[in-house]
Amino acid sequence: MKTNNVKNSLFLLFFDVSIMRNTTKLKILLQKYTVSFDMDENESFVLLLTDKSNNNMQQFEGESYSAVLAKAYSYLLRVLKKPPE
Repeated sequence: MKTNNVKNSLFLLFFDVSIMRNTTKLKILLQKYTVSFDMDENESFVLLLTDKSNNNMQQFEGESYSAVLAKAYSYLLRVLKKPPE
């Protein structure tokens, strides 16, 4: 069921990512990943994605919430476009 939700979200691939709201990006990410936010000592944002199906982790760093969210969302799009092995 969860996999179908992610696949059903593929229609969003056709929209311009730059105009999507952060809440929309986060909602889509949360369908496939557990998302954790943190801030390091230099006040850079750190976002950690943990795949709900296989526990693979991916970390993103940036100067703003929007920047790390955009990186994580772009990563998700690459994962969804990648053919299964």
